Amino acid sequence: MKNIRYILTIGLIILLVSCSSDDDWNTIPAEPVHFEINLIKSPDKNLRTPNNVEIFTRQRLSTDRIGFSGLLVICSAVPITSNIYELYAYDLCCPYEKQRQIIVSNQGDGTAKCPQCGSIFEILNGTGRVKSGPSKDMMQKYTAQFLNSGEGIFIISRRKN
Repeated sequence: MKNIRYILTIGLIILLVSCSSDDDWNTIPAEPVHFEINLIKSPDKNLRTPNNVEIFTRQRLSTDRIGFSGLLVICSAVPITSNIYELYAYDLCCPYEKQRQIIVSNQGDGTAKCPQCGSIFEILNGTGRVKSGPSKDMMQKYTAQFLNSGEGIFIISRRKN
């Protein structure tokens, strides 16, 4: 009897996990994200230096998707290779305001701030957590996958679960 109960419990857990939607990971309205960063070319090569930030509010190619309000990409201090560091990508939309036109701005100290509500978010550590302010939700984070092709290319996309 214990074995049947154990199997049913495990099955229920698997079912619940597999049925979770992408909405469980969204702190803002969900929009498609697919964007290429090439650390060899300008302006992307600025992202080779830790703590440097680039903001992307427009598509560069017709296939680009930049999320709800655009992308904030920061170079961390976590090395992947001898001269390439981990990139962290977030949506520019404030998760408290949840409005396309209200976007956070880089503060130059590893944080981003919403000009409307004043919430401050940690971006250099890869979490997007709230440091201060009324927001309870962290910034919408996207995956920045390094394609280890020798060309310094990252693909930014929505989290896959």
